[in-house]
Amino acid sequence: EAVGTRHAIPMALKNLARDMLGLYLRVGGMPEAMARWVETEDLTAARLVHHDLLQSLSEDLHKYQGLRDPGYLEAAFESLRHHYGARFKYANFAPGYRSQLMHAALSKMESAHLTRALPTSSLEIPCVMRPRSAPKLLPLDTALALTSMGYDARELARSPIDTALGGRVAEMFVGQELLSVTDSSEDLYFWVSESSRANAEVDFLVPHENQLLPIEVKTSAAGSLKSLHQFL
Repeated sequence: EAVGTRHAIPMALKNLARDMLGLYLRVGGMPEAMARWVETEDLTAARLVHHDLLQSLSEDLHKYQGLRDPGYLEAAFESLRHHYGARFKYANFAPGYRSQLMHAALSKMESAHLTRALPTSSLEIPCVMRPRSAPKLLPLDTALALTSMGYDARELARSPIDTALGGRVAEMFVGQELLSVTDSSEDLYFWVSESSRANAEVDFLVPHENQLLPIEVKTSAAGSLKSLHQFL
């Protein structure tokens, strides 16, 4: 009953919610992986489903037509795991591949719900993408991303999931949640202020009642939120 009110949420409920969130991040939201977990309560069994799904996605790359060099799709798919939850440049997304064709390959893969959060320096609606500024890569499913990165299932079960990859897993999850409640035709943005003197970044911006609400993802109480204050 405390959720959605001004009352403090009991610590026992917080701990339970945290444990359930950690389980979701490890198992993911893909139906077959979830079904395998419900049946076995074995993270390794769910992870085998993730491997099968990744293999199927790799084999389906030939269905994406329209590129002069289909090898760019294969290189893009193989390099995704190095960039999840981080900002990237097309020029060095996959070593040895031209940025223009890599941009086209990643755009093709967006039809499979690969998502790029876009940088903006806007302070009001509508957001305008900041030119020549690096976007941020969000995966379809956090558990699939962790599998593709080679995280061991047993090690994941023992470690705090929200701090994995320096907190990038938590940011990926929040990005996915924001995308799930927004119109599919709308882009997801994050705020940047880039200059020769200093850079600032706020993880996400959400339109609300003709304003932009900044969202900063933190896995602990540490930090001064300088970028958030700069935005405000």
